[in-house]
Order: sequence, then structure tokens, then C-alpha cells
Amino acid sequence: MKLLEQAQRLNPHHTEDHPRTLGGAYFFAHRYQDAIAVLNRITSRPSSAYWLYKAATHAELGQLDQAHAAIAEALEIDPELTLQGEHERRLALGLAPAYAEHLTAALRKAGLAEKAATPDVGRTGEPRKSAGERARRPVVDVRSRIPAARAGASTQEKGADPFIGWR
Repeated sequence: MKLLEQAQRLNPHHTEDHPRTLGGAYFFAHRYQDAIAVLNRITSRPSSAYWLYKAATHAELGQLDQAHAAIAEALEIDPELTLQGEHERRLALGLAPAYAEHLTAALRKAGLAEKAATPDVGRTGEPRKSAGERARRPVVDVRSRIPAARAGASTQEKGADPFIGWR
């Protein structure tokens, strides 16, 4: 953290990046009061990650009302947030497993749902298929669904392939 603080002093031009990084570092070092103080200095439009770290920090401090309010703010930005999804996302981004567990435990205290409460549905209202199920679908030639491909555009001859050159 001393290096992060020194970096901020030496390069004050990235004023929004430093508090985000330092706030996360303080959280993982169990310095929750310092984390809240730094997170409160962020003035740009907060992301869902900002609200999640704020919720986790408040939860670790036992400030559950503030933690629940921060979770609500995060869900306003991304209604599909879940503990499982966030845990997997943090691991995929390279967060050490111990840190991901720490964050997940704090977000659980803050009230973030384990999994989505409602089924994930597509535009048709049908449940979305998993990646494996989508991979088994038959291949459809989408050119037949495009009016210009069926009827031919005014600058094209009938039967000309509108996709030539896009490959």
C-alpha cells in the first residue's frame, strides 16, 4: 500500500484510478475504515464494482444498513449480479482465490444473492440455453433473413451475395 500511496503522490493525474486501487488494497488488508475513506473520495459515476466493494467493506464493519444500500445501488446498475457470478468473475480476472473468498464472504454478509432468483430468459420469454445447448443448434444461413439478400438491393444484381468482402 505504501507503493500505491507513493504512486498517487508521484503521479496525481490519474486521480480516479488511485482511489479504486487503493480502496481494494485496503479492503483486502482488512483496513476497512481506510477503504471506506478512500472509496468515498471517488467522484466519477460509480460502477457496480465500486458499489460491491463499498457494500463488502460496510458489511465487514458491521454496518449492514449501508451494506444493503450499496448492494441495491450495484443491482440498479447490473440487476444480474450474484455471488456466484462475482466470485467466478473475480477469479477469471486473476484475483487470488483467498481474496475472492474474502470478497465473496463479505458480499454474502451484505446481502448479495447467491444465484439469480428468476430464470435467465431471452427475448422470447423462453429460458436461455447454456453454451453447450447453443452449440448443438443447427446452423442457419442468416443471409436468408436479410431483406437485401432475399430481394437484392437496387445497386446489386438479383442473386448477388451481399456478404462478399466481409469475410
